[in-house]
Amino acid sequence: MLPVPDPAAVARGKAIFTSVGCSLCHTIQGVSTGSQGPNLTHIAAQPYDGLPNDPAFLRRWVANPQAIKPGTLMPDLGLSAEQVDDVVAYLGTLR
Repeated sequence: MLPVPDPAAVARGKAIFTSVGCSLCHTIQGVSTGSQGPNLTHIAAQPYDGLPNDPAFLRRWVANPQAIKPGTLMPDLGLSAEQVDDVVAYLGTLR
């Protein structure tokens, strides 16, 4: 299970999620209705597709999904390390 992150990081991460296109592909109940990628509503409470959901893995995935799963539809969004950390903080609240 992911640790409870800093509220400011969570707010920044949610803003990034909704502004860089994540919400176009992913559903998060009450936030977005994307249908191309997996539903992330409870990502912090369960692994997806046999992949871990700990902060270290999620940082690697958000930063460069193709390096982990070549051919995945998720693109490299060009986020800075701080932005990746903020998105991971937000994802950590989705239980």
